[in-house]
Amino acid sequence: MHAVPSNWFSWNYDVSDRDGPLTRIDLGWLRETGGFELGGRRYRLARRGWLGHFELRRDDGRLICRAAKPSAFRRLFEIDLGDDKLILEAESIWGRGFVLRRRRKRAGVIRPESPLSRRIEAELPEELAAEVQVFLLWLVILVWRRHASAAST
Repeated sequence: MHAVPSNWFSWNYDVSDRDGPLTRIDLGWLRETGGFELGGRRYRLARRGWLGHFELRRDDGRLICRAAKPSAFRRLFEIDLGDDKLILEAESIWGRGFVLRRRRKRAGVIRPESPLSRRIEAELPEELAAEVQVFLLWLVILVWRRHASAAST
């Protein structure tokens, strides 16, 4: 899976897989929100409350998955898929890459294509639904956007 900013100044990303274009992640301006369309269905991305969890919902309101960020000091998310739990955490304290873990084992990775790039390459388990994979990309994009905002102030 690859994700590319839609233009130089944008935090919206065009996502593709090996079969071609998949979707566009549109990030909200004011809050940690967003959305995308996949397979003819619209999905909403949002953070619930200032310190709350992150959610992926279909437009009909059905919750697909949720992520908690247990510490403001660590780049780590606990993903709840209902019948499965995942951990998405920083690959190292210095880099921008993230590792996906399932049952303590490495299951995938999301990282920039190069050290200074905002382009993303992701290797995620094929058994994860495409909408969940896009949700994971969104979480990483949020972290990158936060750090870019903090560095510019």
